[in-house]
Amino acid sequence: MVMNLVTVAVGAFIVFLTAITIVVALPLASFEPAPSERARPLTSLEKRGREIYMQNGCWYCHSQTNRPQDLAIPGLTTARTDTPSEAGDWAFVRPTLIGSERVGPDLAQLGGVLSDDWHRAHFINPRYTSPGSIMPNFDWLQDEKVSYTDEQGVKQEATGMDALTAYVQSLGGKDADARRAVELAFGRLKRGEIQDVQAELNAVEDPEVRAVAKAYAAERQKVVADWATFGTNPLLLNNSVLALGKKLFFGNCIGCHGTKGDGNGPAAQFLTPRPADFTADVRPRFVSPGTFYETILNGRLGTAMHPFGNRLSVEEIWSLEWFLRTIPNGGADEVPTAEMVVPFEGTPAAGATPGATPTPAATATPAAASPTPTATPTPSPTATPTASAGQAPGSPFARVIAYIEDRFLLGLRMLGGPSDSLVQRR
Repeated sequence: MVMNLVTVAVGAFIVFLTAITIVVALPLASFEPAPSERARPLTSLEKRGREIYMQNGCWYCHSQTNRPQDLAIPGLTTARTDTPSEAGDWAFVRPTLIGSERVGPDLAQLGGVLSDDWHRAHFINPRYTSPGSIMPNFDWLQDEKVSYTDEQGVKQEATGMDALTAYVQSLGGKDADARRAVELAFGRLKRGEIQDVQAELNAVEDPEVRAVAKAYAAERQKVVADWATFGTNPLLLNNSVLALGKKLFFGNCIGCHGTKGDGNGPAAQFLTPRPADFTADVRPRFVSPGTFYETILNGRLGTAMHPFGNRLSVEEIWSLEWFLRTIPNGGADEVPTAEMVVPFEGTPAAGATPGATPTPAATATPAAASPTPTATPTPSPTATPTASAGQAPGSPFARVIAYIEDRFLLGLRMLGGPSDSLVQRR
């Protein structure tokens, strides 16, 4: 056979066509994974929100898949979860929006992690909730009316903001539904997380979601109660620590809490309840260091306070806790010093008023405390959530060892390689 340009071109085309058939066409035609245990169909409003998500190119910057190697990287995902994505998660959606660019965080398990108020403030101006964000404003969505047909066949109308919020709150399927049910239950009671929301969760229709939500709420309440007894910041107080805490505050918190720490940031007008006011000394006097730490780590259900445990290290969270105690004495306006710190006096006894003699801070180690920023587990329909944090070391020596271990693991994560297996064994 004579080799000429035409023969080579035809042969190359046949090879190319064969490769496309094997790599693309056959998998598309034959791969139909069964729905995963957390997958569910989208509601009509969520589908409309998904259309808005695609039309505005949100998937250019946000992926929707958690790979196993992603889970240990701080800030890469929106929820700390040990369950990577699986093919069945997208059984009910076409096309899939897995994405390949991560200019912003991954959104695969975003649903229920943040409140509706937080999302609306974020869409109106992303800098309100995430100072330094390069995401464009989508404030016009609150004025755009969209129509859709609900599950009963009735034509409905909503704002584009409501539709997009409903969609992002669905990401994570039944896991997201469980997180969201707990979030809404705490929000309705408006008394913080030391309360019983089990009765509220009885209204959840799906029995599987209801069981997971109840277990998640009970575990979360236990973690909050345990951390409340942790009465000492283990980080040595000095001006460098306070400077780091102030830098972190202005880099992450001023959108909601304001530059003075008074709860009057630009996002506050959209949030219910409003962000905490740190300018009065009542809060640092009677709120334990453990409660501050856990709130920064895991967020506060029923409010727009979101978890920072996937982006701040242990040292950074404790530095921020020290800095918050300087705000009543002008730490936000001036260079914070150790003399500005308002010390923790203890938790007031039941029925006591602020200013009364406080109960001494508990010295016992929290049963579920940890120096490692492991946030409350993401609920999974296949498993009951376990404690979100391990055992807090009691002695100074143990704290030093834990701190060194944490720094070592963080270094491995930054370098890549064996860090995942080490974290798993840990």
